[in-house]
Amino acid sequence: MIKKVLIRNFQSHRKSVLNFVPGVNVIIGKSNNGKTAVLRSILWVINNRPLGFRYHSNFDTEDYTKVVLELDEGNKVELRKTKSEAKYKINDGDPFSGVGFNVPDQVSSLLNIGDINI
Repeated sequence: MIKKVLIRNFQSHRKSVLNFVPGVNVIIGKSNNGKTAVLRSILWVINNRPLGFRYHSNFDTEDYTKVVLELDEGNKVELRKTKSEAKYKINDGDPFSGVGFNVPDQVSSLLNIGDINI
């Protein structure tokens, strides 16, 4: 299960941290304030979609977008993308470079999240 999400420069999120609890979690708020972007950011890590860089926000001088999913077991999966490359990283290990359209098998296996349980 996802325990925590860090979202950086993704759509309306400059730097957001969400802590989840076991069971059902509900995100509430006014229209057009980033609720859907939270789900999109999680799905972005799980599926490496959407492709491209159109979800990137220019809040700072940082030229990257990053989302980190922290799991119950203490593992972390990070997807960091610039205009020219995307890199997945598990915990503090070396990044998986050149992922293209795919999600590395190690990431998919660790997340173990499919359409039925998102």
